[in-house]
Amino acid sequence: MAAPCRQTGSELACAQDSRRVTDPQTLIQETIEDIGYEVSPVSVVRKDSMPAAGWKKMSEEEIRLARAWYNDDKEVPSEIAERLGRDKSVITRLLVKKVVRQKQGPPTLLTDAQVDFMVKRLDELVRKANCKYHVTADMLKRSTRLKVTVRAMQTASRKRNIYFRKLREKPCLTEQDIADRYAFAKKYRSRTKAWWKKTIHAFIDGKHFKVYLNKTQRERAAQHATFGAYRAP
Repeated sequence: MAAPCRQTGSELACAQDSRRVTDPQTLIQETIEDIGYEVSPVSVVRKDSMPAAGWKKMSEEEIRLARAWYNDDKEVPSEIAERLGRDKSVITRLLVKKVVRQKQGPPTLLTDAQVDFMVKRLDELVRKANCKYHVTADMLKRSTRLKVTVRAMQTASRKRNIYFRKLREKPCLTEQDIADRYAFAKKYRSRTKAWWKKTIHAFIDGKHFKVYLNKTQRERAAQHATFGAYRAP
């Protein structure tokens, strides 16, 4: 067995110094022993540490009040910070140094021009589909070839009030449908509720159990959820 290596006093001191620097707990403990009194661990704060739990960014109302007190009432930042319950450095950056506030959250992946192009292409796809099939977000992504995810495109489209989901049903009425409805309402508008309960035996809403015989009727039926029989052309 090889004999253990021996260290001189200087080498041992260097080894202890290197261990002392690399071990934070040892560094704090040895500092306490050297200076003779305890140092609070809270005083050792990293520069990149996050704010304390419960911290909130200054609201627009707080900014308005702070600027009014500073410009109109000539209050100093320390007084404003005490009134708002904020740190003095926050008020100083806002009123004295006038530091531009950074936008929170991740940066936007799509520019306004790209969103405009996406909305235009979506309108083209919807017109081309002509109610024969659904236009999905995946289809829009393949058509635009934007280098973003489908979720990013959906987030941008929601800001333009465009949602990829089932919409409220609304029948597509032709001019003849409107005229027939108006004539029916004009003829039976004076009937009482008792007459309707006594006379009407069935209600036909033009939606259930209907057969669409030609292409025009099928395209019209596809514009809203309709139950019925679709006959081949």
